[in-house]
Amino acid sequence: MPFNSLIPKLLTEANHVNGEAFDQNMAALQLFVKDPNAENQLRFIIFSSGGLGHQSTAANIIYRMVSLGLKGTFEIIYFSNDIAKIAILFPQFDPKDPFKPVIIGDATFIFIDEETFIASEQPIFKIGLTGGVDGLQENIAKYFYVEYLLVLQPYQWKLAPSVIQRANEIPLNKPIDTFKPLEALSFAKRGYYIADPVMDAANINYFKTSVYADKYPVYDLITTSLLAQKTNMMPVYGLNLFDNTSILAATVLFNLATGITIAQNKTNEVGEKVKGTIMVIISKLEDEVYTDFEGLIQGTNPELENNPLKEWIAKNNLSSRISTYKYNDAGLPDAIRALEDQPNNTLVINMGDLPLYAFNYLYLIADMPPVFEGAATNSLLLNFGKDYFALTSHLNKNFTLYPTLPLNAEAAASEPNAMKEVSLIIGSTLLEWQRDLNDGSYDVPADLLSLAILIAFEPENTTPQVYFRSLRTFFHNQQEDKMLMGVFFLLQYLNHYKK
Repeated sequence: MPFNSLIPKLLTEANHVNGEAFDQNMAALQLFVKDPNAENQLRFIIFSSGGLGHQSTAANIIYRMVSLGLKGTFEIIYFSNDIAKIAILFPQFDPKDPFKPVIIGDATFIFIDEETFIASEQPIFKIGLTGGVDGLQENIAKYFYVEYLLVLQPYQWKLAPSVIQRANEIPLNKPIDTFKPLEALSFAKRGYYIADPVMDAANINYFKTSVYADKYPVYDLITTSLLAQKTNMMPVYGLNLFDNTSILAATVLFNLATGITIAQNKTNEVGEKVKGTIMVIISKLEDEVYTDFEGLIQGTNPELENNPLKEWIAKNNLSSRISTYKYNDAGLPDAIRALEDQPNNTLVINMGDLPLYAFNYLYLIADMPPVFEGAATNSLLLNFGKDYFALTSHLNKNFTLYPTLPLNAEAAASEPNAMKEVSLIIGSTLLEWQRDLNDGSYDVPADLLSLAILIAFEPENTTPQVYFRSLRTFFHNQQEDKMLMGVFFLLQYLNHYKK
């Protein structure tokens, strides 16, 4: 079936992207992705970013298209410096044999690095799909041999708009955030629908045979203990956000760990639900960060001299309550088992990178507020409807980390405002601890963080719990999905505006 014969199956009104039009739009899209000719009309591109943001947003789009029935063989173009990240995002991808076809669902994907791709002339495809992109002033549609490139920026992205880029037209970019009907749907503020991750037999097998295989035994111990409700768990990712700032990663770890300690002290306030806790540090941190952190916990860090925090540390017995391990330490399995009978203790585990499916699953099942930075992970957590800590620095201080519903609300509600303040407290410095302790009339950072941690264990009818569940109700709804809205609009745009 030719590409153009599918487009008229969409509604004839370009502003019917959602609502009553959803089922008809979805049916037309599924016809397209299952059509044998689609493989000669559609190309996927994954752009680079400092973390995994742009890459994971693009990967999510690809997985969503597969879930809609994508059938055929398709190219995925990526940048060679991202090859390790591609392996994290696609477990079947072998960085040692990168051109080997990867089968996901009914689709086969050929991964081609950008240098190889542009080395020779390529057939021009109708549509390119990608997630986040920087540098939209360049003609990247033409560069990647597509007539129309749909760029879907991450959740609440402030740095560039989502656009349809047209390879041979001026102006090059057609911003769609402000184009009716998407502006009426607060398109720029939307996140992506993400199915609840699972750790099934296939993913376990991928894990055990991946470059991360040596991490699976401790990962399994952590998740098994958590799901048996014998321990709590807080995953932590994104501490590199504070690189080149006055906020030290070791101090952030200290703030989080002591917040857990004080929450453990208050467990009677939430039915004894706060118990021995495992902090899984997924950020890749230098060894000296853990050395500095341990010095803070032990009260031996030189920065504690003449700071009343040193006395506070001793008073709360941190040295006997908080321990640090690397994921492959021989004593860690026994320490996890012992923690199940130590409700006042915390294990801080230096885990490092995990494959995407393992990362996502860890964040889904966490019962302590997950900690992260980045718009892509923010979008993931909005699907889960749980209390979370979004890290804040000068890099993302203007981003909406805790949305107010409806998305077109002019002012933030009280719960999002309160959680944003908590996210700032996570970055409290030792000098700020000293100020609060010397003053005596302020709660110290650990006290304030403990209150936010306890939210995760409060009854479902409390205001914060209702707020976080409302986020799942909205964002975990395919009719509110940024990707589907964007693709629906692209197809209608091609039909109605480009005869």
